[in-house]
Amino acid sequence: MTDEPKVSKNGDMPPKIERLRKLVAARFNQQVAEKAVWQRRVRGHLVRALADMRQLKRPPRQSGIAIAARSIAVSGSPVSAKSVQSVQHSRR
Repeated sequence: MTDEPKVSKNGDMPPKIERLRKLVAARFNQQVAEKAVWQRRVRGHLVRALADMRQLKRPPRQSGIAIAARSIAVSGSPVSAKSVQSVQHSRR
């Protein structure tokens, strides 16, 4: 006695086994699709978390006015608008 399905003369599997095979294949394909969706979601969360971590490491961006005000407070002399613009462009 063998566990293999009986094959008819024309080489086709019995209908019950063929139907079961199709159901198993459909379920497998569904699981693969669900896994792909899950992986995309997780990847998106990881990318956002990494971006947040990088943002925490670097100091917040400051406007030209804040840079000028800080330099006046440090040196006591006003800074020209041109030097403020050059600092802004170098930070971008």
